[in-house]
Amino acid sequence: MSKEEMLEILKTAKVDYVRLELVDLLGNVRGKSLRRVDFEENLDVGFVFPDDVLTRDYADRPIKESDSDIVALPDASSFTIIPYLERTSRVLSYITSEDGTPHPNCSRGILKRVVNKADDEGINIVASFTLSFYLLKESKGKVIPADFAKAYSPEGLLIEQEVLKNMMKNLELLGVPVQRVTKSLGPGQYEVKLLPVDIMTGADYVVKAKEVITEIANMHGMAVTFMPKPFHNYPCNYAEVSLSLLSQGKNLLENRSDPNGVGLSEAAYDFVGGIIHHLPAIMAFSMPTINSYKRLVENKMIAGIGKGKNFILSTSYEYRHGLSLVFRAADPLFNVYIALASILHAGFNGKPDHKVTPGIPLNSYPKSLDGALEELRTDLVINAIGNATIATYLTLKERELKDFSSYVTDWELKNYLRTGW
Repeated sequence: MSKEEMLEILKTAKVDYVRLELVDLLGNVRGKSLRRVDFEENLDVGFVFPDDVLTRDYADRPIKESDSDIVALPDASSFTIIPYLERTSRVLSYITSEDGTPHPNCSRGILKRVVNKADDEGINIVASFTLSFYLLKESKGKVIPADFAKAYSPEGLLIEQEVLKNMMKNLELLGVPVQRVTKSLGPGQYEVKLLPVDIMTGADYVVKAKEVITEIANMHGMAVTFMPKPFHNYPCNYAEVSLSLLSQGKNLLENRSDPNGVGLSEAAYDFVGGIIHHLPAIMAFSMPTINSYKRLVENKMIAGIGKGKNFILSTSYEYRHGLSLVFRAADPLFNVYIALASILHAGFNGKPDHKVTPGIPLNSYPKSLDGALEELRTDLVINAIGNATIATYLTLKERELKDFSSYVTDWELKNYLRTGW
């Protein structure tokens, strides 16, 4: 929607508060709640935040003290009324420096630049997303799954029907199109699949979906976790990204006469080859935590394209757009904008010598976050996202690794405390 349409809705819907939001480098949503009058009066000049709001670490500490500010400019295209809050709306923003230039750590801006380049070449990128999460409750002082229904059973959908129905209803009211909700593999674990839309809108939908799922669960007395491996004895949470490249109504990835039998065009093989070639660096963004790599112990993923969920890339057919590529080396804690930007950078830089043969692994991938970060440091294609952004991201993640390396876990205490005598 346009700015004028947004202002008209603010008036006619009798909105009192606007929740102005931005996304930091680690994918966390930050923001402030503004009175409608304040929002309208300052809409064109933006809203000031301290510079460090974009670069706080996993423990919410700034990586350095800064006296400078950033400016959040609301993006009217992301504006929505929040149906479950009284007279309140939400809008995402783009970030500039104080002088008005785009800020290097603006997550949405990073993806937007890649999308704009594709637009200039006549390519429309369509994306859909699947996210899994655990519903949690407290029992005897411990946090446990909210139910213990079996995988894919209707029992879980019945037990959690009120909270799930409320989540789906409010996502639809917010304009986030849900294709299905599924009882996933673990107890209390559920999966939401969103319908395909243009990639910027789709990325915004992921941010909104995670907020709505979390907030509605809280309103029902539950908690939600998107942590990749929250329980050592239950399945992991995951994210899947489906991508289609369209031009003048044609799906650029699709070739029904593909001699390999998977329906890919020559351009698709280049695109896939670029992603697999740069996968080790991409994973620093798509699987961004230490905990993310515990998933690799549970599921042996194959670095290539082929049939089945063990392959990092596979093909799928969307009912509107035809063939899409499904990327599986991701989890819900990713910064969706930067992860997508890295995937697209890699895909669009695919070369003939990067091509893959379906069903055959092309290369290996890192088995830990520090391994992925090491690959990110030297991958020039992925660094094209922005050298300053990469440097800041590496600093944030190196602090995380350092803190974890000195932390004594419950497992260590249980197994080592009384040994040696």
